[in-house]
Amino acid sequence: MNYISDILYWISTGLLVPVIVLLIILFVRSLLLIGSFFGQYLSIRKTDALLRKTLDKLTPDCIQHLEKQLPEQSNAPIIRYMRQMLETRNSPAHVQRLLADYEIKADKDLALSKTLTKMGPMLGLMGTLIPMGPALVGLSTGDISSMAYNMQVAFATTVVGLFAAAVGFITQQVKQRWYLQDMTNLEFLSNLFNEKPEALWEEDNDPMSVVSNLFDVAMVFAVALMVALVSRYSMTEMFSQEDFTMVKNPGKENMEIITKEGEKINRYTPSEDTSSQSGKKGKKVGIAYELENGEIIYVPEE
Repeated sequence: MNYISDILYWISTGLLVPVIVLLIILFVRSLLLIGSFFGQYLSIRKTDALLRKTLDKLTPDCIQHLEKQLPEQSNAPIIRYMRQMLETRNSPAHVQRLLADYEIKADKDLALSKTLTKMGPMLGLMGTLIPMGPALVGLSTGDISSMAYNMQVAFATTVVGLFAAAVGFITQQVKQRWYLQDMTNLEFLSNLFNEKPEALWEEDNDPMSVVSNLFDVAMVFAVALMVALVSRYSMTEMFSQEDFTMVKNPGKENMEIITKEGEKINRYTPSEDTSSQSGKKGKKVGIAYELENGEIIYVPEE
């Protein structure tokens, strides 16, 4: 059992130096994060004030002028992504891809703050517990100086770890609000791309559009009526490619004989005048009767 305890003691004592080195790295990164966070805060403060005024007045009609209103010298990520969205506003797929890319970029920027928030307390706690073993040994042997040194290391690692975690937590909370505001602005711009300009809405609400719709309905009704009349009076032969002969009002004074030969249509009417040379008139020469047995009897005209 003593061997196992000794092994664990050597392992924990050997981890003290790597833990201290990692805590120093986290401390340096937290200082650098504070500097970059301050510069980012100044940039976002100016950009947010400009975008708030611009987006409040933005409509689908004037969206093409937005690019001229954006600051040209700004290096803010949201300005750069807005310019890219304006260039690809006719492609919804590219716009959605840019929104997803911005979310990935925001998560990448928050990674350092999240790391400091989680790793700072963990390494601080390890740096606190590891020296406590040698400190207790020094206390039992009466070595006060060794105990004081180990207690100093334990408290120092705790303070450094908590400092790094505090910096990470504060910057993470503030940056999350920044990126949430940016995503809201970008999604608002994306939704404006899908809205109709007011000119198109006025065109849809134009009263003359109702007249044109009524005209279309009247045309359809006229064509349907024409087809119904042709079918009702058996005039479908007029539109066929075959030759035919048709008699209208048979046996009456206004009888007509209509013949079609190819594309030529002739009309003949009976008349008592046989001297006409027009070839368009005819003369009644008799009456034909069909018997029950199928025989046809022709009776000449007197």
